[in-house]
Amino acid sequence: KTITTNAGNNNETYPHRHKRKKQPQKKNRQKSPVYVTIPQRLDQNTSGLFAISTKKPFAGYFAKLLRNKTTHQLQQPNEAINDSSTDRTVTAAIHKTYRCLVCVCPKQLPSWEASSDDENAFRYPSTSTTNATTMAEELDILRNYASQESIITHFLEPSIRAPKTFSTHQGNSSWAECQLRIKNVGKDAYPIRGSVAGNRFAEQLWERSDGIPNNCVAVVEIEVELLTGRTHQIRGQLSTMGYPIVGDVLYGGANVKVFNDDEDRTDYTGYTDSETLALQCFELSFLDPDYSMNEKKGKVVSTPSDRWNTFRLDSAWWTGFMDDYKNHVVDEDNPNEATTSEVDTEKVKRINRMTSSGHNEQLDDPKRIRQEDDDDSSNGTKITINTDILPPRVELSPGKQKYIVVRATPPSTPEGDSNDSKPLLFVKSASPESCGGPYHADVAEELVTKLVDAGYDTVVMGGGRIDFNEYVPHAHVYGFSYGFGKGNHRLVADFIEEWSGGDIVATYSNDAGLY
Repeated sequence: KTITTNAGNNNETYPHRHKRKKQPQKKNRQKSPVYVTIPQRLDQNTSGLFAISTKKPFAGYFAKLLRNKTTHQLQQPNEAINDSSTDRTVTAAIHKTYRCLVCVCPKQLPSWEASSDDENAFRYPSTSTTNATTMAEELDILRNYASQESIITHFLEPSIRAPKTFSTHQGNSSWAECQLRIKNVGKDAYPIRGSVAGNRFAEQLWERSDGIPNNCVAVVEIEVELLTGRTHQIRGQLSTMGYPIVGDVLYGGANVKVFNDDEDRTDYTGYTDSETLALQCFELSFLDPDYSMNEKKGKVVSTPSDRWNTFRLDSAWWTGFMDDYKNHVVDEDNPNEATTSEVDTEKVKRINRMTSSGHNEQLDDPKRIRQEDDDDSSNGTKITINTDILPPRVELSPGKQKYIVVRATPPSTPEGDSNDSKPLLFVKSASPESCGGPYHADVAEELVTKLVDAGYDTVVMGGGRIDFNEYVPHAHVYGFSYGFGKGNHRLVADFIEEWSGGDIVATYSNDAGLY
């Protein structure tokens, strides 16, 4: 700025720095930060509902509900908890229900093969139990839990390491009691092996083909009410029961990632963390708080009201994949890829009823030979066997076909009296065209019918597939049956060779990935 002044008679003009007068500055009124906190948590890679609090009184109230939930639950007798008429506030003022997709994994049972030093090992198989449970049996266990609304209890070993140890028995007083209840089991199970739709569904769920657990044959959606709140509780309890959650590396729901030599081994995520878990908190209910001022302490106090807040999610991240599976699943019109269906399940049940009752319900006049026996006070009759109508011990259809193995035993005859009283083994593989359908039940139906009509008590011991080349000849035994479980492939292969007199070379594979 240029300033002009009078100095004597001379006028001078010179530049001058002007200092402005300081203006009073307005104080910056910074807004107080917004209070946000999460008074609960979800496990890593778990999805679903959780509460976010913007007020301290509510955060404290909600955290107290969670703390008291476990205490109140364990103080209540099971009778009161199982009573549907009991007021929900009796046990807790907060309820969390989870939706999850679990693996259906048939369990291996004690072997039913005879000892190798028995000269009749192949001719007369042992009468012990079948080789493995079936998908239907595993689903029935889950559905029984749901229908009975029973409380499932395990004990958690105290440890800071994962995976946690859950047991049906309490190691000592430091083991924490864990309780949950299975509320619902989906109507449909989803086979993941043996069809294009199943293979695609599995890759969508596990995100990598090598992540699928070896013994998992299907998945099913269930709903679980969490009654106590322990670390990894749902994951650990379901795994201990034999139903690990899809994607859970820690608890058996996914295989550990295996690195190739050219991969970066500094990324150990695959070894320590799970894939995306098929576990979602889909329903959250809690009592709304009433607030009041504690004059003495000078703070807001919150207490439960009688007003319930309920929040619910209608779908999970895997719901769309399930819908896609239903739209593309291959049905019985495509027999080469048919796995199981309601039709198959009903046939299996009918066959099991036939084998347990000894009566062919499809025939009005069964061909079993019955003789009057005045000494039999139970039903006035006794059943004798008719060996003339026995089917061949081994029947193999060319190509890759489904097979079943059946044990037939004369009824009410002590074992060991004679060879005629020994149980017999029957193996049959058949094409869909020759047996009238694409399922293992179709292969079994005719064979079981003939054995029942001949007077034998029969049990379907399992199944799989036999790839039979009649020109070599060679038979390869592998796979499993959704309806009857996995057969004892080694015994079946040995039996085929024994009864062919060595004319057929038989091999087997127990690879869990084959169907």
